[in-house]
Amino acid sequence: MPAKKQLRHLRGGGRILSTNEAPAFIYNGTVDAAALTASKLWASKDPKDWFTQAHKVETIPFISTVTRLNRSLYNFGLKVEPVIPEDSGERTEKRIRKEFEEWYRGSGSERTGESLSHSIAVRTWHDLLLCDNAVVSWMKTSDSPRTLALEDCDYRNDLGIPILKWTHRIPADQVRELRRVMAESGKLTRSQLDLFVQRYTRTEGNIQIQDPKWNEAVPELADYFSIVTALPDAPGFVRPSIVGLFPACDQFQSMESGEAGLGWLSRNSWEQHSLGYEPQAQYGTGKTSPDPKRMLAVKKEYAGKLGARFIVTPFDHKITSVWVDPKYFTAEKWDTFLKRASIWGGPMAYLLLTAQQGTASTQLGLLKVLADESRKQMRFMLEPLLTRFAGMPVRVSWSNACFFDQRVFADLIKSAVGQGAASYTTLLAAILGEGSIEVEMENKALEQEKYEDTLAPHFDQHHGNPDPGQPGRPDGTLDPT
Repeated sequence: MPAKKQLRHLRGGGRILSTNEAPAFIYNGTVDAAALTASKLWASKDPKDWFTQAHKVETIPFISTVTRLNRSLYNFGLKVEPVIPEDSGERTEKRIRKEFEEWYRGSGSERTGESLSHSIAVRTWHDLLLCDNAVVSWMKTSDSPRTLALEDCDYRNDLGIPILKWTHRIPADQVRELRRVMAESGKLTRSQLDLFVQRYTRTEGNIQIQDPKWNEAVPELADYFSIVTALPDAPGFVRPSIVGLFPACDQFQSMESGEAGLGWLSRNSWEQHSLGYEPQAQYGTGKTSPDPKRMLAVKKEYAGKLGARFIVTPFDHKITSVWVDPKYFTAEKWDTFLKRASIWGGPMAYLLLTAQQGTASTQLGLLKVLADESRKQMRFMLEPLLTRFAGMPVRVSWSNACFFDQRVFADLIKSAVGQGAASYTTLLAAILGEGSIEVEMENKALEQEKYEDTLAPHFDQHHGNPDPGQPGRPDGTLDPT
């Protein structure tokens, strides 16, 4: 009998349910166990396992926040500028800077070098900081590079010969559509188009990037790659440091599942009415045996429904309400994960956890040391890459202004400007940002012009015909006397 009908019998003085009508089922609300299998990942030597799991645990808010903040600080003040040869004259230098500005600032609907530099730097920093490796690939005819998913790459650098194989995951029908589009462009021959289809459909999705044979056969579609790792000149992908955090992430996932279950139970309160007398016979004998059909009917009645419930069971009348103890939701149980994650996250994680304890200066100093080392490796990858797209040698640099405590940094800038070591332009850049300097200069020039106008009297006791901006009465003005 459904629960509502049972309740009507109870409240309306209807018959008491017999023992064989009692709901006797067990609700199995367990959540699937966490799939991290940390011990297997520790033992695994397959980089694909590391990177796949790293991108899964990145969804944990604390890990995501640490990665994004580190990325922003490491890439803070990214600056790309042309390399001017020392023996170049003034005209050559102006020409180089003009060509660079045309590429960097762009015009019309073309993608600017500034946006290209920023996007590729952000994506590469993200993979490097999270997985300690990053892969960038580009084609000869493409206007921008792309970062490849690390779990789709197989990289070896034995004997100093880098080899990268990439699982492209492009469906066959999309490959044939690309062939049709390229055929319409008329840039490739029929045999080159057939090689393109063969390469992307007959290798089970696994192709070699920067393959000399492919680049020679189809030069218009030649592809190249560049790799940056936490350890320079590594023989392959570097084992990510986040692998050591997987057990803590396993615990975090289990606690999340448990707390979600407790939250569900908090919305699923029960009021149980126990009626009648406890059966003396052994379970499974006579009329005390539960009715399977009734068990399924009761289970169906309650499945997928939340809110207050009423249950009638065959005992002497007793009312019981079940609620989840609030102590199970205490925030202290998350401390163990945060402390373990802070070891992986380094200074940034420690800074987030102790921001109110006056440790910013020390942690930012350590971050600067780590950023300087990582920036050197990133520079080795970015400069040749951007040189290729800019069509001229470029230099990449970053700013260290973000690694100072704001109060200390303000005092440093103030002292440097006062003593002449830094200019007012540097002060404006520190306060307003690089993009606001020109606007601020224009505003100051406009204010200065208006200020000079207020100092120039329109009439003078000597009258006369002065030059603009000088004391005196303008031409054609009647003498008020």
